[in-house]
Amino acid sequence: APTPAEDSITLGVSVDEGALEGGEAISLSLNGTPAPSTTSGSINKGTTSVSFGEIRFTEPGSHRYNISINNPYATAQPDAANLAVKIDATLDEANNTIVTQKTYYKNDSEVSESDFVLNISVVAPTPVTDSVSLDDLIESGSDLSDFSASMTAIGDAPAPAKSQGEIIDDTSVIFGDITFTEPGSYEYNLE
Repeated sequence: APTPAEDSITLGVSVDEGALEGGEAISLSLNGTPAPSTTSGSINKGTTSVSFGEIRFTEPGSHRYNISINNPYATAQPDAANLAVKIDATLDEANNTIVTQKTYYKNDSEVSESDFVLNISVVAPTPVTDSVSLDDLIESGSDLSDFSASMTAIGDAPAPAKSQGEIIDDTSVIFGDITFTEPGSYEYNLE
């Protein structure tokens, strides 16, 4: 009987600075048979490669492994929608050992092993501008001659364009627009 071959799939990863921060992770899963010992992995801030476990081939044959990418982060953009590896298991010239040969695919095109890298770059999110208004802050019919309102950003919250509030309809205050460039929860002090 021929000696079985063992092989594994390793995917290199290139991540631009800032593409993945904190606990963000892009997950990868591999499907195909025979299955390796590890069929899933993830890319996070410090990951340079994802390794799928050893696959044991006991007889000749051609096997295709598809790698799917689950990326919930709009700002982290991989340069491939799909990856695949074809492994051909054949008998050596003496017919006593199984040997393997890999062919790599990225976006359905054949690539070299050195190009079998998932490059992830950061894309700046689209800023959103919003205004802040506080309705019914003032009792209707109040004397507004000595009334003023101000809004101050706390911590790293973006400041409003105009921090002094404009009184309208004798009951509400409108502050200047605030442009948010990053996701987060922000706090403001109102006086």
